[in-house]
Amino acid sequence: MSAERKTPRRRKATTPHRRPAALTWPDASWRWAADGALVLTLPVPGSANRLWRTGKGRTYKAKSAKEYTEGAVWSLHGCPKLLGEVSVDITWFTARRSDLDNRIKLLLDALKHVAFGDDADVCELHARRTLTTDLAPCVVVSIRPDA
Repeated sequence: MSAERKTPRRRKATTPHRRPAALTWPDASWRWAADGALVLTLPVPGSANRLWRTGKGRTYKAKSAKEYTEGAVWSLHGCPKLLGEVSVDITWFTARRSDLDNRIKLLLDALKHVAFGDDADVCELHARRTLTTDLAPCVVVSIRPDA
């Protein structure tokens, strides 16, 4: 008889070409607006207060932040990438009050290399929170090339 393992065995990592079921966002989408803006609809990101973790003498990105970024990549597959400087308008629909500025960092990091080149290319940023109970909590992002 073998003794029970003290540490659980590691699960196999998912391969990059297969989408994990946990990363499926059925409500995520992208479309072109009439004014030429790229409009993205995404789930609400986690707070930046929980973005970084420390352990074993190093700082690393939290698992929830990595999952949100990976989910954005998979859900916005085929989304056109705007090159050069862009202006971003963020509307967060929620039923309760929370810090708006804590959501922006994770959202821009998730859209980096998906909808625009780098978050350093964002030259103008507008964000607002709208309290509503009519919609499921989501974030609507409009991205325009800066002329």
